[in-house]
Amino acid sequence: MVALSISCALSFLVALILVRVGRLVGGTHLWIAYVLAANLSGLSGLLVQKVWPRWSGFAPEKRTVEQAWSLIQSTWKTWWAPQAGDQWLFWVMTVMLGCSLLLGFFARRFRTVVGGLVVGGLLFGLGVVLWRTMLEGSVYLEPKLAFWLKAAYVVGPTLVLSLAWLGQWQWLRQHVTASTANHAATTLESRESLVHWLAVLALILSGVLLLASSGTLSLASQLLTFASLPLAWLLEAWLPRGGAVRPLPTPAAATMAGWLTATCGLLVVLGHLFAEVSLALGCLYAVSLWWIPWLWPLASVSAGRKWGLAVLAAAPALLAAGIAAGIMIVQHG
Repeated sequence: MVALSISCALSFLVALILVRVGRLVGGTHLWIAYVLAANLSGLSGLLVQKVWPRWSGFAPEKRTVEQAWSLIQSTWKTWWAPQAGDQWLFWVMTVMLGCSLLLGFFARRFRTVVGGLVVGGLLFGLGVVLWRTMLEGSVYLEPKLAFWLKAAYVVGPTLVLSLAWLGQWQWLRQHVTASTANHAATTLESRESLVHWLAVLALILSGVLLLASSGTLSLASQLLTFASLPLAWLLEAWLPRGGAVRPLPTPAAATMAGWLTATCGLLVVLGHLFAEVSLALGCLYAVSLWWIPWLWPLASVSAGRKWGLAVLAAAPALLAAGIAAGIMIVQHG
C-alpha cells in the first residue's frame, strides 16, 4: 500500500510539473511536455512499485540510498533489454505513445480511407510483432498448440489495442476537414474538453476495479498509477496563467487520451491472459477503448452534449467493472 501511494503521488507531481512548464513556455513545447509527462510519470510510478517492496524487504541497516539506486538500475536494465513477459511493458507503452503522436501530427494523411488503411495496416503489423514478443515463452505460444490458436492469441489482443486508434481515425474523419487538415494542431486544439477527461479517468478506475475483482492486484496497481495523469492534467488546466484562472486549450491532451485508453486495454488484456478477467467482460470494457477517442467532443459543443458523450463513452467500461465487482461479492460474500 505504501508503494502504491508513493507511486501515484510521484506520478501526479511529475505530470503536473512537466505540463505546467510546457504550458508556460507555449508552442510546440506543450506537445513535448505531454510526451515527457506521459513517459516519465508512468516510468517513475512503475519503478516505485517494482523497487519499493524489494527495498523495504531488506534489514533496516541495508535500506540505504545506494541499495535503492542499485535496485532501480537493475529494474531499468530488465526494461531496457527485456527478455519476456511484463518486462516488455514499458517498451510497448512507449511505442503506443509514439504511434498516437504520429496519428495526431499526420492527421491530414490519416483521415482519408486510403491513408487510414495504410496507417492502420502498419500499426496492426507493429502490434502483432510486439504482442508476439511479449508472449514469447508463455503457454500461449507453446509448440504443441495449433497454429490458428497461437495466431488468435496474438491477433486478438492486437485488435483490442487497435480500437483506440480506430476511434481516433473516426474522429479525424468527422472533424478534420480538407480545409483544416494542414493545420491539425489548431484543429485538435478545438477538440479539447475537460469534461471528457473525466471519461478517461472513469475508464482507468473501471479497469482498476475490473482487474482487482478478477484477482490481479499487481496489474490493478500499475493501472491505478496512470490515473494520476488525467487528474494532474485536469488540475493543471485550471491553474492560473497570465493572471487568469480558466481551462486553457490543450492540443496534445486528446492524443494523450488516445494513448491512455490503449494503455488501459494493454493491462486489461494481460489480465485476461494471465489472470481471471473474463473474455466477455474484457470485450465489454474494450468498447470504451473505441468510443472514448471517437466521441471526444469539440470544445464548442454544449455542456449537456459533452456530459452525454462522456457518460456514453465510459458506460461500457463502468458496466464491465460493476459486473466484475458484483460477481466477486457473490462468490466471496
